[in-house]
Amino acid sequence: MQNGQLLLDRFAEVRFSPLSNDQFRAVDGTAPSIQIRFERREKTAPLLLHLEMPDQKPTTYEAIQVASPTPALLQEYVGEFHSDELRATYKFVVEEGKLFFSGTKTLPKSPLEPTLRDQFRMGDLTIEFSRDHQNRLFALTLYAGRVKNIRFTRKAP
Repeated sequence: MQNGQLLLDRFAEVRFSPLSNDQFRAVDGTAPSIQIRFERREKTAPLLLHLEMPDQKPTTYEAIQVASPTPALLQEYVGEFHSDELRATYKFVVEEGKLFFSGTKTLPKSPLEPTLRDQFRMGDLTIEFSRDHQNRLFALTLYAGRVKNIRFTRKAP
């Protein structure tokens, strides 16, 4: 919400005005036919967002609980991960209660933002960690724009 209007940041920021308690229509000139509707089918069920855009089938999104790992939990991700494909090793460290990674000269040092359990983002970079049957982190998969499914395995400490 900003200045009494709902904002959707999908590809570009779009502002919405209410049509009812749970339905909104875009007010921006670039997207006047976009509508969204919120729905909760049961009290304990996740909130749903229905997005209707011209000439497209409606899309439904389900609300998620964003992860917020403690600094102690972030210690699980500390270590080095290597990709044979990229011939690169990335090192993950916790500083000031946030997870950082290094090993590339092209990305600035910025904290990784937790999204879901074992998933972090930084700009268009997404990192998904994988666990084994004993719940130990053993690998990660990197997604960055058109680059997808780059696998890194954890190096032994």
